Amino acid sequence: MSVDGAQAWFNVTPDLPTNLAVPQGLAPQVLMDNRGKEAAQDITKFFIDQLKVATPMWNSPVESFATDQLTHAFERIMKKIDKPRAALQVAQKACQANLEQALKQK
Repeated sequence: MSVDGAQAWFNVTPDLPTNLAVPQGLAPQVLMDNRGKEAAQDITKFFIDQLKVATPMWNSPVESFATDQLTHAFERIMKKIDKPRAALQVAQKACQANLEQALKQK
């Protein structure tokens, strides 16, 4: 699924497969149909080359914490408990502290 399926999916949806077992010379048929074979290969090569310099990360180590903080801030803003700047400053401070704590654990 993660190799053959990724190739089939990539052929119809330009969603780059990041599994290193997937052949690198692919270009999605849908892109070739719409932009031409050469353009499709150039575009795909550009993005494949980005994998060499990209940092793999699914999401931030504090993403759910940050989402909770923003939700709390928005609720306080919408209920007119806090002004937007104040509520967002509190959220930013909490998120920064949580991120710094997560980074210390690495």
